[in-house]
Amino acid sequence: MPVGGTPKRKQQPAAGTADATSSGGFRDIISDVTYITSTIPTASNPNNVQKTTQKELIRKFLEMSPQERIGIGNRLKAAGYQVGGLTGQATKDLRNAYIKAYDDLNQEILIGQQLDFDTFLTREAGATGGTGGPREPYTQSQEINDMAAKTLINTIIRGQNSRDATDEEIEKYTAMIRAQQKKNPLVTAYQTKGGKTVGSMTTGGFGQQEAEQFLLDKVSQGDEAKANRALDAYSAVVKLFGGLN
Repeated sequence: MPVGGTPKRKQQPAAGTADATSSGGFRDIISDVTYITSTIPTASNPNNVQKTTQKELIRKFLEMSPQERIGIGNRLKAAGYQVGGLTGQATKDLRNAYIKAYDDLNQEILIGQQLDFDTFLTREAGATGGTGGPREPYTQSQEINDMAAKTLINTIIRGQNSRDATDEEIEKYTAMIRAQQKKNPLVTAYQTKGGKTVGSMTTGGFGQQEAEQFLLDKVSQGDEAKANRALDAYSAVVKLFGGLN
């Protein structure tokens, strides 16, 4: 999972034009793009991952009432998006901003941040002071969840020692990974032009790749052969089940 130096926010298209992630005209064919829309844990699902398609987002946008469109438009504007005039109509400018915000949310989640659409817009508006103008850098900590930590630790230790990790090892290494994550937060810096946000860059962070290498170094204690065996075992798990949340 890339965490350092990854450009994320692309320049939003000029008013009246279609964004690369949108569909052009309302009646054009809409690409079947999938977005991750939430990774905020719930009591019933601590590893929560929710997704939707661009088609579903466009359908939801078109079915909004005029009052709902004005409401979401004001939130998007406060978060730095160019929404055009807010009349309650399903304008192309507002639709492009709506889809672009979901695309940006998806990119934030991919680098390890726990967000949903509501918390993302609130965060962005807070960074601008609700004005849609220049924004201060935003810092967010990461924390590996218990299940992801246990999977990583078990797989690394199993690859080296042909056994599962003990409860004490899981507790120890989970705490060590979380300590590193606390020391290395994600920092998003925003680029502005003419008082408006036109892009962003996120650096730092301690995500999947960093946690994996950190644990390999700790468990192998410099034994390259052991580290390679553990890495091979973990890579096989990632191919089967995907990365860590």
